Amino acid sequence: MLEQIGSSEFSAQLVEDIGMVDFVKLNAQFGKKALKNKALNQRLSQIRMHLHEGSSLIASGIEESNMVAQFWVQGIRYFQ
Repeated sequence: MLEQIGSSEFSAQLVEDIGMVDFVKLNAQFGKKALKNKALNQRLSQIRMHLHEGSSLIASGIEESNMVAQFWVQGIRYFQ
């Protein structure tokens, strides 16, 4: 598991460079702000593009049900 991803503009490149991992866990602060911030939303898209097949994203810091729905639309199926 690769943890605390999303807090840096280099997160997508890190995901690609590390290679295959089962899970990539997003930084909790990223999870709280990504869907309200266009730049962070773009970073999430970049991270998803660089994920290796078979890797899954985990959104952490989820405190409201509408956040689950928004991440679900983005293809994220694991939440904390």
